[in-house]
Amino acid sequence: MTNFLKLQGRNPCSFFIFGEMAKADLINYCPANVVSRPARKGRSESRIANRDEKLIYRFYYHAVIHNRNFASTVQQLSTEFDIEESVVTDRLKRKKDLMDMVFSRKPTIRQLRKQYPYYAW
Repeated sequence: MTNFLKLQGRNPCSFFIFGEMAKADLINYCPANVVSRPARKGRSESRIANRDEKLIYRFYYHAVIHNRNFASTVQQLSTEFDIEESVVTDRLKRKKDLMDMVFSRKPTIRQLRKQYPYYAW
């Protein structure tokens, strides 16, 4: 057994700490009728929507302001957001309405900096 905290099964009430074989007595602190639900995979919808909005603004920045071609822009966004290039293109397709709005507004670098100050514009 390693020196790390190891959970045993799905029961949060029994675990081994630092390789010791004695179970922690947490039974008294856990309800008897704990119902285990399957964990939801992925992120919340609101976080995905926020990421997609930022993705579109960054796409606009790289493609229009820096005049990069589509392939290099998608590759850059894949690196920035730690997602596959296919996910980038899929998210851009799904958010076509937002993309149309951004491209019609034509935000300046100053506006982009104000909206997302934590990005290097």
